[in-house]
Amino acid sequence: MFAVSKLASSTIRMSGYTLRGLATRAENPLVFMDFAAGGKDVGRIVFEVGDGINDAPVLSRADIGVAMGALGSDAAIEAADIVLMDDDPLKISKAIKIAKKCIHIVYENIYFAIGVKLICLLLGAVGIANMWVAIFADVGVMIIAVLNAIRALNVKNL
Repeated sequence: MFAVSKLASSTIRMSGYTLRGLATRAENPLVFMDFAAGGKDVGRIVFEVGDGINDAPVLSRADIGVAMGALGSDAAIEAADIVLMDDDPLKISKAIKIAKKCIHIVYENIYFAIGVKLICLLLGAVGIANMWVAIFADVGVMIIAVLNAIRALNVKNL
């Protein structure tokens, strides 16, 4: 649970699970909806984890909603942004790490593609670059970006 609390820097509520001092469990989802609205008022991101049918309204209201377990209700699974297929809350921290890794790779690809295209544009403006350089700047950069994105598939060591 420490991994979840360390990665999530705002309000966390887990229905049916314990997060040692992070939040209390509200039996009535309307109580939490008021709590979530208060969290949004002060500019915090509201993160809700639930597995039951009474969690569906709260999952849809929260900024990030996570449904736990394949046996969770269909309403909760439909309302959630993320669905974890088992009842292990520690998977939330792994999902956050995977998301951060993917965003990092996306930024790498964007910077690389724009950088190569700008270099090609400058070389073309001076008269040094020909059609083959432009083809590399388009197709070659796309292939390199796809190969770089394949690194996101390696998530076993996160």
